[in-house]
Amino acid sequence: MSKMAFLKSAGKIIAAAFSVAVFVYARGGGNFPLLLFCFTSFLLFFWVIYSKSMSGGQSTFFETLKQDSNTYLPALLLLLFLVTVLLRTDRYRGAFMEYYAYAFVITFSVAGIASLKILTGKNASVQRLATPLILLAVGAAFLFYYRYLMLSHYAFSEDSWYYHNLIWNISKLNFQHSGSDLDIVTSIFSTHMSLFAFPLAFIYSFFRDIRTLVFMQSLVLALGIVPVWFYAARSMKNCWAGIAFALAYVLHPAIQFGHFWGITLDMFGVVFLTGALYFLFSDKLKAFFVCCLLTIACKEIFAVIIAPLGIYVFIVRREKKVGLWLFVSSTLYFLIAMQIASYMGKGIDVHGFFKETLWYLASHPAAMLRHYLDPRRLDTVIKLLAPLGFLSLVRPGLLLVGLPFLLISFLDPSFYLLDSYRFSPMAPLIIFSAINAVVYIRKKTADAMLFQSMLVYLAIVSTASYYFYNPFIFFKQYYKGRFAKSAHFEAVAKIANTVPEDASLSVSSALRGMFARRREIYIFPRGPVSEKYSKLFNLPEYKHSFVRDADYVVVDLTYPHSLCGGHENEYLRELLDGPDYGVLHYFDGLIVFKKGHQGRFQDFVTVEDTPAIENIFNKDLSESLNFMGYNIEREKAFKGQTVYMEYFLRVKSPIFEKYRLALTFKRPGYRDINIIHEPFRGMYSSDKWGAGVVLRDHVAVGLDDNFSILSVPYSMDIVLLEETGVASGLGEFLVLPRFR
Repeated sequence: MSKMAFLKSAGKIIAAAFSVAVFVYARGGGNFPLLLFCFTSFLLFFWVIYSKSMSGGQSTFFETLKQDSNTYLPALLLLLFLVTVLLRTDRYRGAFMEYYAYAFVITFSVAGIASLKILTGKNASVQRLATPLILLAVGAAFLFYYRYLMLSHYAFSEDSWYYHNLIWNISKLNFQHSGSDLDIVTSIFSTHMSLFAFPLAFIYSFFRDIRTLVFMQSLVLALGIVPVWFYAARSMKNCWAGIAFALAYVLHPAIQFGHFWGITLDMFGVVFLTGALYFLFSDKLKAFFVCCLLTIACKEIFAVIIAPLGIYVFIVRREKKVGLWLFVSSTLYFLIAMQIASYMGKGIDVHGFFKETLWYLASHPAAMLRHYLDPRRLDTVIKLLAPLGFLSLVRPGLLLVGLPFLLISFLDPSFYLLDSYRFSPMAPLIIFSAINAVVYIRKKTADAMLFQSMLVYLAIVSTASYYFYNPFIFFKQYYKGRFAKSAHFEAVAKIANTVPEDASLSVSSALRGMFARRREIYIFPRGPVSEKYSKLFNLPEYKHSFVRDADYVVVDLTYPHSLCGGHENEYLRELLDGPDYGVLHYFDGLIVFKKGHQGRFQDFVTVEDTPAIENIFNKDLSESLNFMGYNIEREKAFKGQTVYMEYFLRVKSPIFEKYRLALTFKRPGYRDINIIHEPFRGMYSSDKWGAGVVLRDHVAVGLDDNFSILSVPYSMDIVLLEETGVASGLGEFLVLPRFR
């Protein structure tokens, strides 16, 4: 090895070290010369030691040095992070660039270095290792999926309610429900043709619980590993190939987000599609055809994938009879399903906006280009392909099969991000395309080291892609409340069990998942029903159309209500002041109304007898209002928890202002906790409080990791706020007693 060749090789190492130093400096700052020196020294040392251990002797050492220096070149991708530093971007584009210039470059630089370095590996017998490993993988995946959904409590979210409600009704032999977008009672076939819901409903009828559906979906999704594993392992005659692609299947964001969305038959269709592709490439055409039928039985939209798959079978696989039958049958099924939905929906097409958007884009080519080349949609395409390292592009036949489905999905202006079940059917197509790509490359090159390198590359890319983009990270960023089983959640769950299943219900949209087991469930609030719909569906004349005259109304004021132009408070006032509904329960912003009940809201917030108060203060907040004291949840009063403080106020004389409370919890040496609280969530304002009454309300106190109300000393101040500013308050910090 010449001196010049050695310097060139060392220069590559120094360039890689420079890229790493720039990346670390741009991310977190620090002393750049020191970072450059440390990374350069480390990489040079590792380069020499690694090359020495890999070389067979002095004659090959310098040659190994030369070859190994090339493995560090993917680190140059880290310099792309400078784009976010040098370019001025708005908030959205800043977040967009943050992903691609941070997560993206780390993923592929690390994967590139590792795959270039690890070029050898030992093959293992597929027959010897497949059975125990695949059983272990399926079991681990099942536990992962099941606990994933249950621990996050997402199974009880509003997103699971539709299919839970549909399957519950079928299990009760009710073929009408209120789950369509019209929010009136219609046929179960007026929105989607989901025939596979019938066998699921039969199993569900033995165990009528959301956990039954979560169990079945998790188990079926875990079994999707089997066809991926066996096809990859057998086609490459390498068990580790099966492991690598099975890992990519489990961690693929389309699978993750689809399952995390909640109970949806789309995920069953994804597994059947995975099985269909396995049987197709294994030349088991009868089983392939059966799996295709099961796929479209889950949801009619899968026919948009199965029909092009028939063309693929006809042209690429040269199975003309099977391909033709598949194309014709799936196309007919889709058209018939649309006609049935239209007939059952009395001619109302709840998906009409898809057609309108399609015709508009077809007649406006420039608008079509802008629509489909929107960076947000391109972002989704990249995130679909990246977990398989873009290997699918080498053999893109199956990607073309999924293209019509992808284009139709992108017609919906509100669904363009990879954050729901919508794009999960693309995952099997991408995975099997990547498998075919690796098989193709292996046959063309016949290089065992390159093959092992690709497997390492795939494993790192799929794992890193999951690390940087997964449901937990995404939803924690935008919907933090969905990851905590709070005291409020537990209170709502208890109330859900008290509402009879045979009663109709109007409920806040975020709570539908808890009340899914009933025939009639409506979103609160809803606008009036048009005269056209009333005649078509033979609806009664509603007195309170915004709740569809439901037997029970459950409203959670802690959730935003974005419907009906923000008039939810007017509707609540109509229920509170009107004679038709009475308050059955109230706690922390959760109000339950019952038709014909005589309960008043103030009955739940006033205390007739002397209240049992653990921490008594009797301090005046103003001339008209006295703070009597409070109770708090002792068992939850520790770091990181949200606890409910039950406080008591005595009204000494009439109040003419609408007050809010500003509470400050103070502990020396720690950050204060400040809470702005509106008593009774605005449903019973202070100007309506009668003199002489004692009022009881709750306020949620979120304790951060640096604050525990079990510690001493700590204190609290309460200030009354009115519209013009501060009215009055305690004027001092009350030292609160220690509990333990």
